[in-house]
Amino acid sequence: ALMRTLSSDNAKETVVHVLLDYSNKIVKNPSKDTEYIGLISLTVSTCLQVLPELFKKIVSQQVSSVAIDLLLNMTEAGYIQDNETRKLLVDSLTLALEKDIGNVHMKDKVKILRSLASLITEYDCSWQDIESLYKACSKLYRVYAERDIRETLNTVFVSIGSRFENVARVSELLSNLNAYSPSRMQEYDFERVLPAFKQFTGTDYKEYMEIEWLPVLYCCLFFINDKDELAIRTNATYTLNRFIDYINSKPSADVARKPVSMMKEVLLPHVRTGLRKQDEGVQNEYISVIAYIVTNSKYYTELDDMKALLFNGDEEANFFVNINHIQLHRRQRAIKRLRDYGNELHGNSISHYLIPMIEHYAFSEEEKYRNISNETILTIGALSNYSSWNQYKALLRRYISMLKNKPDHLKEVVVLIVQVSRALKNTMQSIRTLDETKPRIRNFPSKLDEPERYIKEEVCATLSKTLATRDDETVVARIPLSEALVNLVLGLKPEDTIALLPGILTSICQVLRSRSEELREAVRKNLGHISVILG
Repeated sequence: ALMRTLSSDNAKETVVHVLLDYSNKIVKNPSKDTEYIGLISLTVSTCLQVLPELFKKIVSQQVSSVAIDLLLNMTEAGYIQDNETRKLLVDSLTLALEKDIGNVHMKDKVKILRSLASLITEYDCSWQDIESLYKACSKLYRVYAERDIRETLNTVFVSIGSRFENVARVSELLSNLNAYSPSRMQEYDFERVLPAFKQFTGTDYKEYMEIEWLPVLYCCLFFINDKDELAIRTNATYTLNRFIDYINSKPSADVARKPVSMMKEVLLPHVRTGLRKQDEGVQNEYISVIAYIVTNSKYYTELDDMKALLFNGDEEANFFVNINHIQLHRRQRAIKRLRDYGNELHGNSISHYLIPMIEHYAFSEEEKYRNISNETILTIGALSNYSSWNQYKALLRRYISMLKNKPDHLKEVVVLIVQVSRALKNTMQSIRTLDETKPRIRNFPSKLDEPERYIKEEVCATLSKTLATRDDETVVARIPLSEALVNLVLGLKPEDTIALLPGILTSICQVLRSRSEELREAVRKNLGHISVILG
């Protein structure tokens, strides 16, 4: 009756938890009694039928923990004999790995991987049956820093490698790349890791297939973020660059299609994220990867527009060399020079790579970066003229959200919004006046209804509310938002501009009645800027 309850689709998770716990105790405490043999046979057969479906639908952390422990105990005790059951369990555990095991305890994640390693050893299957597990486990190398998980992942790959010759050598490589010191808790075994990198990047990388490269790429995308170990970080960057060489070594674009697809789906999304890293050493590695792709990639050409920033190999001018150069004046010059090339760059390059590379300078609190910060704000404003309409909206929304999320950098965020707002004003005015000389946001709607709605209902409403907030400590920093509002309103139809502009100017002029000299001075300065905009 209990086992039938466990099999029921209507059983609540609290009941399932009790029954699984009961079953687990039976499995963990074996006996030679004949009655026990009958009980264990019934328990194991029922659990093996139920567990594959349970893993797909379990929500509770406690239930999943007991289910994982039960599976591991049954696997290690040798109760799983038939291949069909192994297939069901491997498929359901793979599904659990592909979804999200973030709500599972660390020790339970290790148990899942141990169970899989044990199941695969006896699993009679084709490569297609195991490929999705191979890919799911590859991704975990990038996600988890814990030694236990990484070492258990090594065990899973060794099990897969023992069954399939096509991934045997990469399984051995992964065990070496993710080897830990036998005497220290979280320290790498450098005597194994560094020679493995050297051997792979020296000659072996050319001989590996795409399926073997996959876990290596994920490992490197983990190692490149290591703030403390320079040797590990630089070797990871060098290996990612070798992947570009591997793609270039293909005889034709058709043959290179598969590795290029891997580069677009695996490498570049994480590089785009990495370019926003606050740690300068880590960000430098990602910039090195992008620079290598731009300079050397033969079959992937979507970033070729950034070749203009290489200045024909002139290191004194090369943007990628200078952007984090030890000499600060070269960083500042590189950022300033970037403004001149906005019209040659694609919107994707600007939004996904170049702005993320320089944006952290805008919020730097170190005095030595003050001039670079000012230059960065001007450059982001200039580059926003050449982004696509959707990218522009995303950029402006992000900066507006920072008014709440980055209160310590309110002044910088406000100035960024003012600079970026000019691009929208220029675009809408150039469309209305048919003026081709002004830069235009790319892929801008031919009908201005959507941009006008975006300005009136979303941007102006939010900025007006922020500007009207009664907070004496931040009011001086918020005053320049009126300049952004004026920019945006000037892009609207004349009748809308006439209706909205007086309200903005009146609200800002009201502040001149304040007793604070600092506040009145800020308003006067801002009204001067607005007068220039209005002509």
